[in-house]
Amino acid sequence: MGRVYNFSAGPAVLPEEVLKEAAEEMLDYRGTGMSVMEMSHRSKAFETIIEEAEQDLRDLMNIPDNYKVLFLQGGAHLQFSAIPQNLMKNGVADYIITGQWAKKAFKEAQKYGKAVAVASSEDKTFSYIPDCSDLPIDDDADYVYICENNTIYGTKYKTLPNTKGKTLVADISSCFLSEPVDVTKIAISRKSAVLMVGKTLKPVITGTTSTVTWTSANEKIAKVDETGKIKALKKGKTVITAAVDGITKTCEITVVAKMAKKDFSKFNSENFVNFCQRYGYSHGYAWNGQWKGGSKKKATARGIKIGASKTKVQKAYGELTWKKCTSKDPFSKMKGLKKNKVKTYGDAVYGKYRIRFYLNSKKKVVAIIFACNISKIKKKHLKKYM
Repeated sequence: MGRVYNFSAGPAVLPEEVLKEAAEEMLDYRGTGMSVMEMSHRSKAFETIIEEAEQDLRDLMNIPDNYKVLFLQGGAHLQFSAIPQNLMKNGVADYIITGQWAKKAFKEAQKYGKAVAVASSEDKTFSYIPDCSDLPIDDDADYVYICENNTIYGTKYKTLPNTKGKTLVADISSCFLSEPVDVTKIAISRKSAVLMVGKTLKPVITGTTSTVTWTSANEKIAKVDETGKIKALKKGKTVITAAVDGITKTCEITVVAKMAKKDFSKFNSENFVNFCQRYGYSHGYAWNGQWKGGSKKKATARGIKIGASKTKVQKAYGELTWKKCTSKDPFSKMKGLKKNKVKTYGDAVYGKYRIRFYLNSKKKVVAIIFACNISKIKKKHLKKYM
């Protein structure tokens, strides 16, 4: 049977050389002895695949370095819910309904907040693209959503909508890489930031070469210069606005007072414990099921108790960085722990507290420190240990 050339809107014809290369690598991808479908997603070979794919996309689509490329699972249907769950910060989003896929995305978004249909072509069976030059965009809208290419009805946007400064989210799954795209017009920009008094931030405006006018809603809290550099001055909240080409972009700035450094990554095993105990930040610790001080209820937050597995800890607190215990670690010398052969420890955050889990050679929790009420730590105490 001869080759069939399928030019449908979904799966379509591929170059023969691509198919042949894929066939050759099905049993042995580049000398790894396995196919791509069989290898670990953490392996060096797969990391190379991801890195090359990202670089190819950046080259083909001229994606700037300040843009992230995300490889997501589930296809467009999964994104119908993922988009409002991640981007609908104010609980409001505007949708332009031009076909079944945009309609499904709109229906899904209504589960998570106020989704508004600001334009639609359903009145004529989605046979045209509405005029999107002056849409009634909600001031509180977090984004404007479109499906750029409608495969069922054969319509496509020739000009992207005027979103009046709002983020444009576009489903381009059916026209991806079919033509040049200015990705800077489909941006997920940073809309908020937290700065300590005295700190600065310089947002990036892309997609224009025009002069940007920057303003602050409250210059007593944070000011911004003509280059867009923001400086935090006083505790409080304000909004920084960038105006260019008739479009405005905003960034909400929350300024917090100067505080002691709360990053405990520089603490080693010994001074972490000493620091908490010396200055009264310790809220108890346990080994062999015996509690010393503090609250047992707090120390077993999220159900982690003595004897819990490393896997259970990470399910409760996420992927932790585990470090090797040193001979200086006081917990490794405590009665009842020597025989448990303490090997590693990992730190986790629970609200305003820091929890440290000690594991033995069997990767079981043999000790827990529940310490550091972060809100009470004083800068003068930290200076001696950081």
